[in-house]
Amino acid sequence: MKTLIFLDDERHFRDVSWLDYQQEFAMILIYRTAHDFIEAIASLDNLQDFAFSFDHDLQSYDPDGQEQTGYDCVKALCELTLQQEWDPKLLQVFVHSKNPVGRENIEQYVKNFIRHCG
Repeated sequence: MKTLIFLDDERHFRDVSWLDYQQEFAMILIYRTAHDFIEAIASLDNLQDFAFSFDHDLQSYDPDGQEQTGYDCVKALCELTLQQEWDPKLLQVFVHSKNPVGRENIEQYVKNFIRHCG
């Protein structure tokens, strides 16, 4: 059973009633900011034990005041996948964002990443 890494600035996993994950998770780790998410994934040693669920609008900012979104986080996850030479086809990504444009951007980024790098 996989661990779900859940990125959302305010929701809890149980609040996401509009998305069917179609599986149970051994554990759910919740991260509220882009910084915390990126720091957490840096310590992963594989992809096959994890699934990821993204919100787009995080109300998260870098030290320069630039907004960081779920899209930035999924890009960091894909970049880490390349650096670690993990198989991109092992990426299991859900997008629970209610922002339709943000959701589509994240989904398309992952789809294109797997198509071109997997």
